[in-house]
Amino acid sequence: MERIRPGRPRRAGRLAALALGLSLVLSACGGSAKPAGSSTTPASSGSAGQGATAAASTIKIGVLHMLSGPYALYGKYGSQGIQMAVDEVNAQGGILGRKVEVKVEDENGGTSHAVSSMRDLIQNWGAQFIVGVDSSGDALALVDVAKQLKTPMIVTHAATPKITGQLWNPYVFRVTTNSRSDAWAAAYIAAKMPITKWAGINPDYEYGHSSWQDFSSKLKELRPDVQFVDEEYAPAGAQDFSSYIAKVLQSGAQGVFSVEWAGDLVTFIRQAKGFGFFDKIQAFMDPVGAAIAVARPLGKEYPNGLWVSARYYFLAHDTPANNQFVQNYYSRYHEYPDYVSHEGYKAVYMLKKAIEAAGSTQADAVIQQLEGMCIDAPEGRDCIRAQDHQMFKDLVWGRSQYSDQYGMAVMTDMQVIPAAQVTYPPENKR
Repeated sequence: MERIRPGRPRRAGRLAALALGLSLVLSACGGSAKPAGSSTTPASSGSAGQGATAAASTIKIGVLHMLSGPYALYGKYGSQGIQMAVDEVNAQGGILGRKVEVKVEDENGGTSHAVSSMRDLIQNWGAQFIVGVDSSGDALALVDVAKQLKTPMIVTHAATPKITGQLWNPYVFRVTTNSRSDAWAAAYIAAKMPITKWAGINPDYEYGHSSWQDFSSKLKELRPDVQFVDEEYAPAGAQDFSSYIAKVLQSGAQGVFSVEWAGDLVTFIRQAKGFGFFDKIQAFMDPVGAAIAVARPLGKEYPNGLWVSARYYFLAHDTPANNQFVQNYYSRYHEYPDYVSHEGYKAVYMLKKAIEAAGSTQADAVIQQLEGMCIDAPEGRDCIRAQDHQMFKDLVWGRSQYSDQYGMAVMTDMQVIPAAQVTYPPENKR
């Protein structure tokens, strides 16, 4: 049974003044805490940092994010969240008394480049853990690198269900929702609309294809009367969406689902407005359309009334922990945290908890602690499912509305799709 609760936006300018330095409250849902032991990282089988001489004095986290091209803002925001958490951890004395060091590599450049960068971080720089990864296409290859080099990889963005499904291996964790949950949440919203004809415009790779399949199949289950009249796929980094926009308009679609993101979504929206696209359809939905990496570049160009979401939204959680996180982030970077900022920030604190519970950076010991772990993150309590290392959580959707206060479109009329409605059984063959 569907359950949608009303959300409540909050003015960040009214955030209470709070002390700097976030102290997350962490707890373990699964796995037992272990006595502190050696924190050295030998380059032996089953150890993080395989193939490299990891410095015993520091704990090294390699980061992969898109730092260039149309997805560069995602890399910037994701890296900022990770660095803020690392600086807080180091200010608190580090992990097991050791400082944490981060090195960020640009993931942009194709899957072979991403694989090479991850190998370099682990084998040459000595990364004991990998955090980040934006592209689902890259993630499909990187999960095998993590397994080969026996290095835990905490995915904070790439959303294909396959990496915690059929391609899962014990070294892979994802601390954000995946594209299936996003698509199912969209379907629950769409099912309530008086719309029977839907079309899709999505990226022509794993993320776009799997998202459309999950959205259309779930919506059909909820609303057997709907028809899917067109599905279009544009290449990543597309500069011209006009042919796809024209085909969808000609299809007679009343509603359009899309997972275009970052610079591609910015380009699409600008070109679609030239066709009067948003005036000719009744609803447009994008599970990551509320990303600040989209809202900020578009500014007043962002159409009002689109149905959008993000895997974390800075205005959606009126709690002391989230208000403090937003204020600390804004004070440091002079902008609001995007969802990738929050997920990267959370990943660092989850690693801290797991390493401290294991008493070691040894990969297998840390993996055992991460399985089933819960964290009281800024957005609320999040848990990693032990069976497949996937995190499920409530998803917030709303309508886009430009705000003079924030200088960008923000979500209004927010609704929460509970995690229970977007959770599915483990798919891996563990």
